[in-house]
Amino acid sequence: MLSVHSGDALRHSEGLLTPDLVKVDVERFEPEALIGLDETVADPAARSLLSEIHIALLESRGRKHAPGDLRRCLAAHGYKLRRVTLPRLGARRLRLRSCLWLR
Repeated sequence: MLSVHSGDALRHSEGLLTPDLVKVDVERFEPEALIGLDETVADPAARSLLSEIHIALLESRGRKHAPGDLRRCLAAHGYKLRRVTLPRLGARRLRLRSCLWLR
């Protein structure tokens, strides 16, 4: 059986400090990943977050508003979107965006 734990729970159970940089690359489950990292990204010690947002894959799950929801969630924690890269070759159909969020 596979056990699933939130990033916050794992950080606490292992006694890990809040990271300076959080990287999220979870292929269409970005909203769920950020819910599990809410305490971590709320901590001022986490100064930056790097994520890929798979817009087409989120839409395929019925989550077409997820990119805006993610932006609002991170803005509420003091993050600002600093850079969005253009999709890599082959990823254009997924409408993939790499995002850097900084405080």
